Amino acid sequence: MRFLILFLAISLISPVMAQQTYKVKRGERPVINLESVPENAYYKGVIKIKLNDSYTSQMDDNPARIGADGIVRLGIFNIDQLNAQFGVNNFGLPFNSPAFSGKFTERHRAWGFHLWYKLYFDESVDVKALIRAYSALPDVMIAEPEYRKELVNQDKPILYHPEEDSERAVSWTPDDPRYNEQWHYDNTGQQNGTPDADIDLPEAWEITKGNPEVIVCIEDGGINYTHGDIAANMWSGIGYNFVNNTPNVSSHDHGTHVAGTVAAVSNNAVGVAGVAGGAGTGDGIRLMSCQVFTNGGSGGFENAPIWAADNGAAISQNSWQYTSPGNYDQAVLDAIDYFNVNGGGEALVDGGITIFAAGNNDSQSQYYPAFYSGTFSVAGLTNQDKKAWYSNYGDWVEVAAPGGETDNVNARGVLSTLPNNTYGFYQGTSMACPHVSGLAALIVSLAYGQFTPQQVADIIKNTTDNVDAVNPGFEGQLGSGRINAFAALTEAQELMINVDNPLAFSALAGSNVQVNLNWVKNQDNDDVMVAYAPDNVFGDPVQTQTYQVGDVIEGGGTLIYKGPESAFIHSGLTSNTPYYYKAWSLNGVPEYSQGLATSATTLKEPITVF
Repeated sequence: MRFLILFLAISLISPVMAQQTYKVKRGERPVINLESVPENAYYKGVIKIKLNDSYTSQMDDNPARIGADGIVRLGIFNIDQLNAQFGVNNFGLPFNSPAFSGKFTERHRAWGFHLWYKLYFDESVDVKALIRAYSALPDVMIAEPEYRKELVNQDKPILYHPEEDSERAVSWTPDDPRYNEQWHYDNTGQQNGTPDADIDLPEAWEITKGNPEVIVCIEDGGINYTHGDIAANMWSGIGYNFVNNTPNVSSHDHGTHVAGTVAAVSNNAVGVAGVAGGAGTGDGIRLMSCQVFTNGGSGGFENAPIWAADNGAAISQNSWQYTSPGNYDQAVLDAIDYFNVNGGGEALVDGGITIFAAGNNDSQSQYYPAFYSGTFSVAGLTNQDKKAWYSNYGDWVEVAAPGGETDNVNARGVLSTLPNNTYGFYQGTSMACPHVSGLAALIVSLAYGQFTPQQVADIIKNTTDNVDAVNPGFEGQLGSGRINAFAALTEAQELMINVDNPLAFSALAGSNVQVNLNWVKNQDNDDVMVAYAPDNVFGDPVQTQTYQVGDVIEGGGTLIYKGPESAFIHSGLTSNTPYYYKAWSLNGVPEYSQGLATSATTLKEPITVF
């Protein structure tokens, strides 16, 4: 009889243990007053809808189709009635990109990406009328227009060819021949600039110059990945063209310029230097091209962040915006949230960081996505630390960085790479933003696998140089100030953790009321501290603060074990329930490691057979 009970219990374990729980965390979604949205802010002939979760199985078994009458049928009566009324003649699956592999399908489904549909109809049909009609249906969770996006750019650059490069600087600097024109890195007064109105990059390079394990995705126009000053720092997979749904990335001026600021190869005796471009020995960070703009169009904004996260990008660099303030696609914000939760690769702890240009409208209006709480926004400054005339501003801006002004003197712009092995000066918050992405990459390069995205953001914000004094009327509207790479890396050094994680940490259900936890201590044989959280949300132990079993860590997690052993039994639990754990090594100070996470689901209660 006991054998039968055990057999039945084991037979019920497999599906439960095979389940995987994924963290889903979305930011705020303010209501958009559709009636106030101008017609030029969205595309005609298309809307997006998201079905309620309850339709997952139905749509899996009976996918949407186009009927004999040419009308789209989802097999949901209310929706199909509207489809017929408005003449919906085609459909698409916004998150069904051919770039995606099957490896992350279930994670994507946990976020509800499979429930999104694009519905196409004649451009003469009123988009707002459709949104109102579909939003009123109980079957539809979200209905929204396809809002227009644009690159954050001001003008065309003056092009320069490598053979026109000026003489090399004679003091210690990278040997890139045009480095002395990059005042935004080291401002000595070039073009009537204010000395030291720069990001203090030479000093920062004394600490680190990059790390090839760190990946920055450039969500922009395609990078000219064969450029002689970029090629060596490209990610091994190059990237993906989400506009045309092809792995063939096409060169684009804007995307190439942005990429060069982040990580043009430094110290290679060619052209310019990049913020995190290394020392010319293959030690720069890696650039991933997520193309969402071509010379003829745009698209794939909801897919690029997801693919980048799934392929190990730690930092998402974005120099684009919506064309009208206050508007956003919920599908795109979902994708940004997905990157923030699932990005980071091995370089960051608990997600990635998304960085956006504030915009070039000389406005404090709410321009998304930079205004969104899930992004880190960057305003633009001149070579005198003054707000660039075009830069957006407001209390929602995080920091400022050099964006330049080319209106009167081209060389007062930001110098970077352009296609066909050329270079040029651009102005815009598009140019300011990659300075911050490059700095984030340097911090992560230095403290690889140690910091969370929030810690990186805090380091950047807390180490800026205040520029309010030279910006009367904009006090507190340009973030905490102009970024300072040297100060940021110095603070990162102070915050770096010198305690290694346990070498391994695992959880296995021992019964319906028990989880067995096991770990391998680090090479220093440090003690281990273990916390449990029902919602998989953990805070970080405060360095040098002493904790005891039963204490709650600020941010999440209740301590259930602390000591020298290598195992612990968590008992008194609920059957068939997921439990989440995190383990930290700690030394005698005490200082804590970054922590390792694991989880297990308790078994179902055994079935007694009489």
